[in-house]
Amino acid sequence: MKKRHITLLFIMCIAALRVPAAVSDVPLLRLTLTSTDGWTYHRVGGELSREALQNYRVTLLTTEAGEACTLESPLADCTAADSLRVDLFYRVTDLGYVAAKLALKVDLLNAQGTLVGSTLIPAQADVYEQHMICTLPVPKAGNYYLLFSAPKADVADHASVRSVYVYPATRDARSGDVNGDGQVDVADVNGVINAVLGRSALNADVNGDGQVDVADVNAVINLILSN
Repeated sequence: MKKRHITLLFIMCIAALRVPAAVSDVPLLRLTLTSTDGWTYHRVGGELSREALQNYRVTLLTTEAGEACTLESPLADCTAADSLRVDLFYRVTDLGYVAAKLALKVDLLNAQGTLVGSTLIPAQADVYEQHMICTLPVPKAGNYYLLFSAPKADVADHASVRSVYVYPATRDARSGDVNGDGQVDVADVNGVINAVLGRSALNADVNGDGQVDVADVNAVINLILSN
């Protein structure tokens, strides 16, 4: 029983450990008043332009007719990225909004349009200018694009996109975050074990000795315990 309690405590402690990725200061993608090339605003009668951004017309919501208004990024080369850091600036038109309705959904899709990642960013209450931030792991080298939506927003409660910046981030297996989700936890231990057994192609050489073996499993556990 005592051993079980120690194991549970160990798992609870390491679940909160996060490893920051090295984020480039050069955007991979950007949507601004002066840069809208390649971006698409999906809405009947909608447009994506400097004027539309300035006048709060790039809104993410579901219309009364049931149309989902979304924003789509250009295809980006993510060959050198392990994850994407997204910074979106969101303008609320009325402070009487229901914050839960303005949650921003960010989907990551590959070049074939297959969904490979998704996250939901909650909105803050009583804040006009919302700065929404998230990180999406890139499953493997390739080309991807982002789709932004607000599934619960409607004509009464919604916000407009002001600008978007997407930065590539890289990680080093020696950080212990072998699966690239921004954390070092049991999932990374399992990831190294699967790599040792040949079940995964993850970059799992945690100790940097050029091999993936039981020493790397121990290295991840030591990284967790040392933090």
